[in-house]
Amino acid sequence: MREIMCGVPQGSILGPLIFILYVNQLPSIIDKGQCFLYADDTAIVCSKNSITETIGDLMKDLNAGMTWLNNHKLSLNLQKTKVMMFGTNREVNNMSISSVKFGEESLEIVNKYKYLGVVLDGKLKFDQHVKYIHGKIYPKMKTLGRVHNQIGKGTAIYLYKSLINPLFTFSDYIYAGISEQDKSKLQVLQNSCIRICLKCEKRMPRAILYNESGIEPLEVQRSQNTACLVYQGMNQMSTPFINQLYSKVHDTGRVLRSELKEDLIIPKTCLEVCKGNVRYRAQSDITRLIRG
Repeated sequence: MREIMCGVPQGSILGPLIFILYVNQLPSIIDKGQCFLYADDTAIVCSKNSITETIGDLMKDLNAGMTWLNNHKLSLNLQKTKVMMFGTNREVNNMSISSVKFGEESLEIVNKYKYLGVVLDGKLKFDQHVKYIHGKIYPKMKTLGRVHNQIGKGTAIYLYKSLINPLFTFSDYIYAGISEQDKSKLQVLQNSCIRICLKCEKRMPRAILYNESGIEPLEVQRSQNTACLVYQGMNQMSTPFINQLYSKVHDTGRVLRSELKEDLIIPKTCLEVCKGNVRYRAQSDITRLIRG
């Protein structure tokens, strides 16, 4: 037994909970942007009309956050701290700066970053995430192919559902607005995995693949997961951020003749890329389902 004057023992049961309570005040310190916490991962999001203004607000929030961390005996790992710009193709392509000065350190500006298991890119096309998924699944598919003659179909399907399918479906509603080409790449990869499990030939129709394996196509799984997310948000069963995204028309007190009281409020956007995000797409799909 030894006395601990600061912090908690690594690997302790109460450690994660106590840490979350300890840093829970940090978002209130961030004034210019929004602060999102998940365990010890922190993201600050700032939005302005120009890159100069955005970086200026970001630096103010970083300085405020650094002061708070120092006062609470915590440190920021500047080597792992990255800056990423999001915008249209023209805005991202025309960006000329490669780093941001923060004190005596330079924070690298990256064009992609893996955050909580999802690879983000500045244009939110998620093509880099599709490559990441492919790279994670392909070796597992090859391993399954090497052992499929020694195991039964049931075991192979069980292994697929346990080890491979979660890689396809993890946060799939976030990147469901990817290009048809990237959707096709993922679907072809899933079909290959199912064929290995069933030990069937390449020319077997896809409908038979899904029926015999009991595995839904990726598009169907994405729709189901999106519907679950919206249901939780509509019924205030998710996080506050998700709950406030999904509101019904009647909650605003204004119902147009073309709308039903159960319709979800669809955010207005003039950019085609924004129509692929989960907020716009999910609310459009669910409203169509409600209308039947």
